[in-house]
Amino acid sequence: MSGIADRAAAVAIRTAVERGGAAVLTVEDSGCGLDPEQVSRIFDSFYTTKPDGIGVGLAISRSIIEAHGGTLWASPGTHCGAKVGLTLPLATAGGE
Repeated sequence: MSGIADRAAAVAIRTAVERGGAAVLTVEDSGCGLDPEQVSRIFDSFYTTKPDGIGVGLAISRSIIEAHGGTLWASPGTHCGAKVGLTLPLATAGGE
């Protein structure tokens, strides 16, 4: 959110449990947002928009979440900024 001067810097973190038995976490900020072309690429290995980035953080995060039966996604924020979320299935009493 560096460089944003026309609005307050804000981050909203929300959690929920879906009816199907999944935990959902979303993080939304008031930053510059996501270019529509970036949304389809930000989880690709070695893709980065940062001058000093190497582009592996989101790719690794997605692979870990998917290995646990979940999903990781990103979209433009509600009013501005970006929204990133993940969904993970809840554990059962039997551990499955």
